[in-house]
Amino acid sequence: MDINNLTKLAELFKQYPFLKDELVKYSDKFAALNNPLAKAVVSQVNLEQVSQTSGLDVNTLIAKIKEIIAAHQA
Repeated sequence: MDINNLTKLAELFKQYPFLKDELVKYSDKFAALNNPLAKAVVSQVNLEQVSQTSGLDVNTLIAKIKEIIAAHQA
């Protein structure tokens, strides 16, 4: 899967179910992902929007996501 700023968060969670928990561990800025209401938002947002909301640079966020995925595939 090509991961870039337009990648939908829901697509990542579908393909990599472990990713949500790992993001929450990575930063408390992602704690809201555990909220049941977050499901509606997650289905609509891309990584650029997640970056803006979390305050993390989009390239840093993408690099961290790729790092988490690689660690789980090793």
